[in-house]
Amino acid sequence: MCRMTGSKVALEGSPAGLLRPRPSLKDVAIATGLSIKTVSRALRGEPNVAEATRQLVQAEADRLGVQVNDVAAGLRRKSQAMTSIGVLLGDFANPFSAQMLKGIDSVAATHRHVVLTADAQYSPETERNAIRSFLAHRVAGLIIAPSGEDLSYLNAQTAYGFAVVIVDSPPPTGDDGWDSVTATNFESTKDGVARLIRRGHRRIGYLGHPRGGIGANERWAAISLRCRRPASNLTSQ
Repeated sequence: MCRMTGSKVALEGSPAGLLRPRPSLKDVAIATGLSIKTVSRALRGEPNVAEATRQLVQAEADRLGVQVNDVAAGLRRKSQAMTSIGVLLGDFANPFSAQMLKGIDSVAATHRHVVLTADAQYSPETERNAIRSFLAHRVAGLIIAPSGEDLSYLNAQTAYGFAVVIVDSPPPTGDDGWDSVTATNFESTKDGVARLIRRGHRRIGYLGHPRGGIGANERWAAISLRCRRPASNLTSQ
């Protein structure tokens, strides 16, 4: 277990005063055999950096949990650095996402926190790029409605006490230690279909986004299971 103490991590159960500093650009430079300047330029996406070098640096930075601080000059004080929250949702056009964002923003405002938002468009790649951007801007934590099931690249961040809350789906596989706020998508949908069947309905249609995230996948799985027929025999749009 870890708890945050300033810019370092105190290991619970360890001798008093034992602190482990967070990895830095210097650690990435040592691991890759490159200069700190080259590492910084690669992570910032600056030109004149070979693609192979950029990929090597990014992979090592992800492994260590290192992010370039794009707003270091404006976030010198801890009080400033702890005032922003990154919120990443699947689709802003979805009324449910809009209501959720409104609620998040309302609560954050009461605590004098600023909400930074991004639309993942139900794309795991877009999601990962947005999260990298949030981390580069030193958000205090993330609220994510996952588009994919793999968020393991955040483990290096959560190991240092970084806060991640999953909404509208259970934590991705292997991330059971994260906080989550979700509805019982699978069980509720299965019960709903069962009610329709009891009322004599035999042709059941499902209207949903084909890439609606983990929550939507759970609802579709429940419909397929409860109807006891291949998913391809159900009406879907």
